[in-house]
Amino acid sequence: MHDFHLLNNSLIIGALLFALGAVGFVCRRNIVVMMLAIGMMLQGVMLTLTASGAFHGDVIGEVFSLFLLVVATLQGALTLAVFAVAKPPLRSLDVSGLDDGENGPADTQPAPAPGQTEHIVASPLSAFETSPAAPAETPHE
Repeated sequence: MHDFHLLNNSLIIGALLFALGAVGFVCRRNIVVMMLAIGMMLQGVMLTLTASGAFHGDVIGEVFSLFLLVVATLQGALTLAVFAVAKPPLRSLDVSGLDDGENGPADTQPAPAPGQTEHIVASPLSAFETSPAAPAETPHE
């Protein structure tokens, strides 16, 4: 009887984690928050799989949870890679304007008004980019 209550509580907590992650993913527009919400959904699934595996005396729940842990780690690495390689860099993390170019690359931003200073956003990889070499001057005779 104790195992059934433990399973019931674990399933409820797992479902709540998944539901909170789904609401966070749907309601937010920030890419980082959306990725965190996906991670929360994966945590809810892992808790459910582990609890049901323990209830049935199987290790398959833990095996699937390990697989999901690898998927969650790869999701985080992919998110970091997308931000590191974003060229040109995004002006904002808001995903609502990515499809219409409103929030897209920094080079589509209009020129600043006279008297204003321009805010330059450098790419994380700009230190590794090579600029074309200036042509060598020829001696005058």
